[in-house]
Amino acid sequence: MTKIKIGIIGCANIAKNQFIPALLELQNKFEIIGIASRNKEKAKEFATLFNIPPIDGYEELLDQDLDAVYIPLPTGLHKKWVNLFLNKGVHVYAEKSLAFSSIDVEEMVWNAKKNNVALMEGYTFLYHPQHNVVKHIIQQGEIGEIRSFESNFGFPPLSESNFRYQPEIGGGVLFDACGYTLKSAFYFLGEEIEFKASSLNYNEQFNTETFGSVFLAKKGVSAHLTFGFDNYYQCNYALWGSKGKITVSKAFTPRSHQDTVVLIEKEAEIRKINIPATNQFISALNDFYTIVFDAEKRQSHYSDMLRVSKTIDQIISMKD
Repeated sequence: MTKIKIGIIGCANIAKNQFIPALLELQNKFEIIGIASRNKEKAKEFATLFNIPPIDGYEELLDQDLDAVYIPLPTGLHKKWVNLFLNKGVHVYAEKSLAFSSIDVEEMVWNAKKNNVALMEGYTFLYHPQHNVVKHIIQQGEIGEIRSFESNFGFPPLSESNFRYQPEIGGGVLFDACGYTLKSAFYFLGEEIEFKASSLNYNEQFNTETFGSVFLAKKGVSAHLTFGFDNYYQCNYALWGSKGKITVSKAFTPRSHQDTVVLIEKEAEIRKINIPATNQFISALNDFYTIVFDAEKRQSHYSDMLRVSKTIDQIISMKD
């Protein structure tokens, strides 16, 4: 099996807690070349923790012999670094949100295609098997025709120094929690569902939006999505049909050791399906490995990226 030589740019918590441990579980597929940071001590900390080489500065990683790179930087830093690596012929796995606008996403996709390399956005939740279980239940007609979809993803206030409160580098709820709810709506309802309305709360202290909601619809079906950084914790979605309802209460961030539950409610029955714990980061990396070697399978990733980013463009255009 061919190993992919991969570098990491930035010492983000998600790299430390999820991505690097998942890479180390897949040593038959990936070889970590090094982790780059603008902070020498941070790079050394990660290097010691995971026994991987530290690299001083993002620019130095560009000079390494890489097949792929993982970019967990804030959204506002993606445009420069994603395009630099794509144009160097390096496959890119970047954390969400990929970019500030669909125009920037289109540029990235163009560069990926031009250089015949893969580009993937890190919405790992869709790799959890609970969502396939839900799709199967719907396809079997168990809850009848879908009437509406609802999704909520929010959490209590973060530390004031958190990058999510810094709009210049990609802060704001639209480029974080909102994307999860949009991705789940498109996953279940298809690309035909369209943006109709939104409501956003602007926080003057942080100069960005911290919570809000979006309404999508197509003939006979609607979706109501809510998200925020100043909320009681919620991480769920529900599909309401003509004959029943399906609810997933740990939709986006289940821990790798944590079982999940799909709840089915019908007139004469309430049933729970237990889904065994799954490491969705490992599953996502397996897919990244696949699209590195299979250009045809990259195309659905590109269309999904553009669909979500264009919807966020529409939400932004409706702001007061």
